[in-house]
Amino acid sequence: MLWCVGGKTRQKRKPRSPTPTPDITMSASSRLPIWLLSHGSPALYTETHLPAYNFYQQLSRTLPRQPDAIICVSAHWTENSPAVTTEDHPKQIYDFYGFPAHMYEYKYQTTGDPALAGRILGALRDAGFARAFGTSSRGHDHGTWSPLSITFPPDAAGRAPIPIVQLSLIGGYDAAEHIRLGQALQPLLEQENVLLVCSGGVVHNLRQLSFGHAAQQAPPPAPWAAAFDEYTTATLTQHTGAERERILTQHPLHQHERQAHPEADHLAPVFVAAGAAGDQPARLVHTSWVAGNLSMSSYIM
Repeated sequence: MLWCVGGKTRQKRKPRSPTPTPDITMSASSRLPIWLLSHGSPALYTETHLPAYNFYQQLSRTLPRQPDAIICVSAHWTENSPAVTTEDHPKQIYDFYGFPAHMYEYKYQTTGDPALAGRILGALRDAGFARAFGTSSRGHDHGTWSPLSITFPPDAAGRAPIPIVQLSLIGGYDAAEHIRLGQALQPLLEQENVLLVCSGGVVHNLRQLSFGHAAQQAPPPAPWAAAFDEYTTATLTQHTGAERERILTQHPLHQHERQAHPEADHLAPVFVAAGAAGDQPARLVHTSWVAGNLSMSSYIM
């Protein structure tokens, strides 16, 4: 596995055995499920040896039907107000450095859905996000195309099979504001055959990754990383609605929050998913670790 730290590419050795993925069931709601995913490295789509890769490869099979479109909230796009991609053919953004040349040539050519983007903007403004705006120049970053290219593979020409509209995070990463952002999407998700994908990471501190040595696997996660991962999973799976929102808006969320998330960009998608899910409980559908302390925990709500 390749990772970029301080501009250098390092190699991860043989992975540990995967943690079994539990069976995934649909909710009673008529809407499609909400996916809350930890997307890991930009190179995830090349890391066929990882348990997380196998999980992503199987994930689309759990859907009751193919979505007409995907709304993706990625940790890698933040604006002062919520923003939505409105272009017909979004560009592919290679927002990483220090990786092999072939990664900057990989094509996952998505189409957008300007009409859906307009309806998302309407829903956001109706919910009080008066300054929400559309952009036709931004494109899709690796938090969107890297995991989705495994789950919904491109055809021989590199074309993605399902239109994607990306929704930004809001600067400051306030938990309550991002829960409200998710809540604003609820009516649209109930009315349309649209899949909401929130792509971030439950534990994401690139400065405390551990790659092991030449002949060794990466060590198990540090106690602080495991504790934060377990707390997040318990919050999402054992609580719903207003009680889950109350817990998620505590500050700090957990004693190890700053160590698990020096920046809250990869945590904010958790809040959006919880807001959109409302009273629907989450199910932990995958857990594994990459480079010691990078959690790949993922959920369906």
